Amino acid sequence: KNLIRNTYVYMMVTGYSLALVFLVFYCRYMAHSYNFFLFPATFGQMDSEFSFQAFSIKFLTHYGFDFNKFLKDGIPYMNEAQEKKLQKGLLSGNWVVHSVIDKDKVKKVIDEVTCWMSFAEEGESMVLHDIYGFQMFEIQLVLRQALQDIWTVPLGSQEVMVKKISPRERWLLENTFYDSCRREQILISARGFTNLFHTLVKAKKPLVGHNMLMDLLHLHDKFYNPLPGNVFQNHRICCDFPACLDWLFPLYFAQQA
Repeated sequence: KNLIRNTYVYMMVTGYSLALVFLVFYCRYMAHSYNFFLFPATFGQMDSEFSFQAFSIKFLTHYGFDFNKFLKDGIPYMNEAQEKKLQKGLLSGNWVVHSVIDKDKVKKVIDEVTCWMSFAEEGESMVLHDIYGFQMFEIQLVLRQALQDIWTVPLGSQEVMVKKISPRERWLLENTFYDSCRREQILISARGFTNLFHTLVKAKKPLVGHNMLMDLLHLHDKFYNPLPGNVFQNHRICCDFPACLDWLFPLYFAQQA
């Protein structure tokens, strides 16, 4: 039983396909299908270990899977245990960058901003370029933590403006809804695909799949909570949906008839 759990915990989810089916009128249905590339969030202390099967890589390559898009643009996700850990780090007010790549970027940015600050007047600003992904949050958190007389604002998806301000103006800005580094905003971004999972659960629609035990275990482990020691004693995922319908069984019985 623990072997089954460990197998799924260390397996990597590269993507999810979702089809939303609507009843147009009697016996007529319309389906909208969506494909999502996923990649686990690497933010603050969050990191993931995973394994690949050689057969899986060969299978994905044969069918034209875009590994570059998966690694570079994959949507992040996290379960509730990881979210609690992230919340704890944000509430501590002592943000630490752990990624080697991000550490180099943050060091370069701090040197650049510190040099600029020694000559800047209050009200002046500068723009930081080539900031990607969660670096957008990490750089702002570290700069605000280190320098009390600056404010940061994202400009698009790859730039951040740094402005020299007074301590009172800083206090006012920290208590506004428009702060891009509010804890709620960071958590929404870090949850990524998990936000969609929670939306599906709240919609209370039936979940339909084929041979979907693996899918249910991944849904539980990646978007809800780590799998328990005995995976067959926990039916929470099925209970969150009004029904879980596996087409494998009707097809199997139809073939036996």
